[in-house]
Amino acid sequence: MSGQTATQFERIERIGKHLFGVAACVLVLPESQHGRQQTPAHVFCAQPALPDDLQILPEKQTPFQPALGQVGQIEVRFQLRQPLRDASGTVVGLLGLLHDRPRAFTAGDRELLADLLALAEREWHLSSSSSGAGSVAR
Repeated sequence: MSGQTATQFERIERIGKHLFGVAACVLVLPESQHGRQQTPAHVFCAQPALPDDLQILPEKQTPFQPALGQVGQIEVRFQLRQPLRDASGTVVGLLGLLHDRPRAFTAGDRELLADLLALAEREWHLSSSSSGAGSVAR
C-alpha cells in the first residue's frame, strides 16, 4: 500500500471520529495490505474475530453501563464493528467505532455509516487494484 493510500485511510478514520462524535474510529485491514501502525484501538476492534454483520455493543443502553474494556485512556462503553467486504462478499477488514459513553445509534447514523463504509471500501478497491491483491465493489 502506498503512503497516499495509508493517508486516505487515516483521513476516513478522522472523518468517522468527527462524524459520529466518538473517541475513536478505526479501519482494521489485513497487515499485508495497510502498511500502517496498529494502535491499541485497532487491536481492540479486531478482537475476537472479524464480524459477518454489523455489531453494536452494548445492544441496549443502560445508565450505568460497565466498560467493555480499556483502550489507552478510553474506558470503552460503546463499540461498533462493521465488516468491510471485497467484491465476492468476503470480509477483508472492519470499520470500528469506540466511545467512552454508551450512545444510541440511529437510523440516520446507519445511513452515514453506510456512506463512510462505501468510501473505505472504494479506497480498499483502489489500493487492491493497484497492488493486484483483489478488489472491493460497493
